[in-house]
Amino acid sequence: MLRCGLLGETLGHSYSPMIHHALGEYDYRLFEIPKEDLDAFLRSDCWDGLNVTIPYKRDVMAFLNSVSPEAEAIGAVNCIRRTA
Repeated sequence: MLRCGLLGETLGHSYSPMIHHALGEYDYRLFEIPKEDLDAFLRSDCWDGLNVTIPYKRDVMAFLNSVSPEAEAIGAVNCIRRTA
């Protein structure tokens, strides 16, 4: 099963899991990760795709193997997908 989620710092207000569970049959979770754990989380094998919210839209770019020209131009990402 596809493992996706929302990556941020404080996410208790988010309706994202409810919305994604209504849209498809995949696991969608909230990943509230403190900044000091961001590196370990992004390197972990517990996710396949992420939506990224503030405060990490810029921070995650340093951990990615590639960034789209659009994300590069604005200096932030909204989504991350893990590839082989």
